[in-house]
Amino acid sequence: MNYYEHHIGDYAEATAHLTFIEDATYSRLIRKYYATEKPLPMDVKFVQRLINARSKEEKNAVISVLNEFFTLTDDGWRQDRCDHEIARFKDRQIKARRSAEGRWQSSSSEQILSDSTTTSLCDRNANALPTQCSPNTIHQTPNTNLHTPDKQNNGVEKKNEGTGNLSPAQMVQLFAKEGINIPLDDERINEMLRLDISEKEVADAILQAKDTRRRASSCRS
Repeated sequence: MNYYEHHIGDYAEATAHLTFIEDATYSRLIRKYYATEKPLPMDVKFVQRLINARSKEEKNAVISVLNEFFTLTDDGWRQDRCDHEIARFKDRQIKARRSAEGRWQSSSSEQILSDSTTTSLCDRNANALPTQCSPNTIHQTPNTNLHTPDKQNNGVEKKNEGTGNLSPAQMVQLFAKEGINIPLDDERINEMLRLDISEKEVADAILQAKDTRRRASSCRS
């Protein structure tokens, strides 16, 4: 621990009877306790060395303070208040880490959903802005070959019959298969539905978005 709460009133009441050296000794002992986050060593001479107690008076102060404020156990010299504060500190650490992990996982799912929506948009729109497209440059290159039976109305590609018409529930299920939970009323779902894309196109877009994020994460690490 690099920080601990020092309750002046409690400390003053508990240490008012100590000599100047004993007070300084106790302060050094609890600081060492917090710094290592574990009981002080059982060997009193080792404890004396830890806090640089050199004179006979200083060494005697270590013995007196240990016997009054600490309890000798199999783990070493324990102090109840220190143990309580360390336990609180570790509990806050665990909660903070879980909260951070939860936010990261939520953010990752949101980003994958966003990436997959963007991927589908780029697949469908050859004139999409570069900032709207995935890193795959295939989706950023317009198809200039418009003289094929599949092209009509000045180069607008006809929809593949029977591949679209997914329902919102089906779209949600496709994302759920990849471990991404999204609500039915998510606007990005409606955006993808308006593109009339097929189930395979949605699945491919999700996998591509996840792969892009995985590669980006590997580069950052």
